[in-house]
Amino acid sequence: MLNEEYASALVKWVGGERKWKRIFSGKTDPMTPESFHSLVDNKGAIIHIIEDEDHNLFGAYSSVGIISTRGNGLNYADPNHFLFTLKNPYSLPPTQFKNKYPETSVTYVNVYGPSYGSHGDLTLRGHDGHFCESHCMNFPWSYEDPTGKGSAIFCGKNTFCVHNMEVFVVALVACYSNLSEYVRTDVQYWIHSISSLMDPLHFNKHNTH
Repeated sequence: MLNEEYASALVKWVGGERKWKRIFSGKTDPMTPESFHSLVDNKGAIIHIIEDEDHNLFGAYSSVGIISTRGNGLNYADPNHFLFTLKNPYSLPPTQFKNKYPETSVTYVNVYGPSYGSHGDLTLRGHDGHFCESHCMNFPWSYEDPTGKGSAIFCGKNTFCVHNMEVFVVALVACYSNLSEYVRTDVQYWIHSISSLMDPLHFNKHNTH
């Protein structure tokens, strides 16, 4: 089951004193490109968490976010971008995949979800409400892969459907009086958020019409 390890890894990888605010959730927002872009574009730094149909958990961090103003179909730089796996078919621990080509980190396309990596290593596509044309077939072209599992690390295959996903803005905090308390509270918040994200019963209760 889930534990503090997942949340702690995200907080550590992103770094700095930050406030976390959820701006997209597949439990309450339509999982379509149109809905995604209307809620996520041009909001600044984000953590993007994806849960596939087999309940693997993976995603991306972008320190500049999803930027529509750079032009449709064009990629843009992000010196701090990375991909990650939290839960995977190989039971490997949470792992960060560092970007080798920061000048071409994210591609913006308004008719599907974001594409991460210079070769579209992790791309969300599809208009069926579950992004069922999504793929990771080009991973790890643009990333360092310490696991050696290649494209299978995320969900054991090259293509996937999105069962649920959440996006959080992760804004830097200028100052905080008690950093240790801030980090402790932040980790606990992530445990609650990710637990609810991956709980299929919780998901189904909020998506039954």
